[in-house]
Amino acid sequence: MKRIDLLYVDAASSHRAAAIGLKQAIETAFGQEPVEVRILDLVDLLAHQPFLQRIVKTAIRLFNWQIRHNIAATSRLQMRFFRWLQRRIPQKMLRQAADFWRAEKPDLVISVTPICNLTTSQILEFAAPQTPYWVIPLDQGEGMPKYWFDPKAKATYIVPSQRMEDQAHEAGIPHKQIKRISGIPIHPHFYQPLVQDRASEIRALGLNPDFATVLVHFGSQGSVMIKDAAERLAALGPDLNVIFLCGRDESLRQSISNLNLPYHTYITGFQDAPPARLYQLADVIVGKAGSMTFTEALITRTPIVAIKSKALKPVQADNEDWIESKRIGRVVSMNDLSTAVVQVLGEEQYENQISRQFHRGVFQVAAKVHRAYSQPDNLTPTPTPTPEPSIA
Repeated sequence: MKRIDLLYVDAASSHRAAAIGLKQAIETAFGQEPVEVRILDLVDLLAHQPFLQRIVKTAIRLFNWQIRHNIAATSRLQMRFFRWLQRRIPQKMLRQAADFWRAEKPDLVISVTPICNLTTSQILEFAAPQTPYWVIPLDQGEGMPKYWFDPKAKATYIVPSQRMEDQAHEAGIPHKQIKRISGIPIHPHFYQPLVQDRASEIRALGLNPDFATVLVHFGSQGSVMIKDAAERLAALGPDLNVIFLCGRDESLRQSISNLNLPYHTYITGFQDAPPARLYQLADVIVGKAGSMTFTEALITRTPIVAIKSKALKPVQADNEDWIESKRIGRVVSMNDLSTAVVQVLGEEQYENQISRQFHRGVFQVAAKVHRAYSQPDNLTPTPTPTPEPSIA
C-alpha cells in the first residue's frame, strides 16, 4: 500500500485545513486503489528529538496566542529565528528525529508548512533518501526570503500562482523543481453545492432570509477582532444577519453571545467539518487575508472584506494585494468595516471578478499525486547542487 504523509504545523489555521482538504482529494483520486494518506503534525514528527520538539511547541503556542490577540510584537522575529535556527541544527539531532520516518517510511511527503522545509526535508533524507518531498506554498507571494522557497532543500514546489513561480526562480529553485497549479488548495467540500433551499436554511439558523447575511471568520484559532467586527457592524442596524465563527476560543464565543447587538446572529465555535455550507449561505465574508479564508470565499463565489493584517503582516501583505488587484473584495482597516460591507453588498462587479479567478487547485494536486505514482520518475526531482545561501 502506498503511504503519503501530509506535513502541517498547527500555527494559525490554514496549514491544517489545507492538509485535511488534500487528504480527502487524494483519497478520492485513488478511488479503489490502496493508499494510506496520513496527516502529520510537525510536533509529532519531532517526537524522537525532544529538544527541537519543545522549541516548536513553545513557538506555536506563542504564535497562536498572538494571532488570537492580534499582536504583532514578535511574529516577524519568530520567523527570522526559525529561519536562522534550521541552518544550525546539528546532524545528530536530525538523525534522531529521522527515527520517526524510519519506523514507517512514507512513499511521498507533501508539506504545507512554511519556514521549516529545509529541516524537515533533511530529516526525510536521513530516514528515507529515495522518498520525494513536495512543498505547496499557501500564499499568493513569499513575504520574506526562505519562508517557502529554500534552494538547499531537496524538494519539488507546487506553486499556486505566476507570482509564486517567479519568486521560486528568483530564490534559486531550478525550473524542473517547480510545478504549477491554478490556485491554493482548500477542502473539496467548498466546491459542492450544499445549499438547496437558502431561505429555509437561513431560517433554521434563526436568521431572516429577507436580510443580507455577513459571515465573520478569522480562522480556527479565533481572534479578538471578531468582537471588534461585531461591534462595528452594529452601525448597519437591525436589518442584517451575521454569522460568527469563533474557532477554538470558547470565551470569545461567550463574549459575542453576551453582546447586545441590533441584528440577527448565529454564533458557533470550532467544528471538525469545514464551514462550507455557512460560506455558501453568506453574501459577504469578513475576515483576515489568510489563504484559506479568501480562497474559500473565492470558491463559494462570495466576496470578502479583509481586515488589514497586523499580527501576520509579514506573510499576508501579498494576499491583501492579490485580493485588491483581482477585485474579489476589499481590504480595509477595522474602522472602515461597516462602510466596506455596504459597498460590497451594493455592487455586482465582484461576481464577475470572482468567476474569473475560480480554480480547482486541490484536485490538480491530487491528480499530480496519482499521476506521479503511475509514472514514478515524476515523483523526485534530480538534485541540483547549489551554493551555500546567505542567511538573511
